[in-house]
Amino acid sequence: SCFHQIEEHAYDLRKWRYAFVPAFNHGTGSQLFPLCDEISHLMCPLTARMTTYINVVTVWVGFPLTMVVAHLLGGRYQFAGLFNWGTATVNGLMGHILPALLTQEYNPGFVQSLVMVPSGLVLMARYGRRCVA
Repeated sequence: SCFHQIEEHAYDLRKWRYAFVPAFNHGTGSQLFPLCDEISHLMCPLTARMTTYINVVTVWVGFPLTMVVAHLLGGRYQFAGLFNWGTATVNGLMGHILPALLTQEYNPGFVQSLVMVPSGLVLMARYGRRCVA
């Protein structure tokens, strides 16, 4: 959601500007990519540019496009709308909530994920069968 993007890439709850990339690089990213210890966690594994490209293509173009397809074509294509919620739910759960629970530390996107994940689960449970039936 837009609020999730704001918490990650504008100002987080600590009022830190664009805190997602450094938080990821020094947290989860450093555990997933130990090679970055040698390179520099300032730009490894993510850069601001790479993160912008990922978000523009996926969130700001891909998600609305799948919603338009779901609306215009209907029927089995309505599943595309739920795909967006599935992606957001996995991102919120695995990318924000679980790391925050494991590290006992806030990460940019965590608070909004506490709303987004249950919302996604409810929407997918309520409308999922209708789309795949």
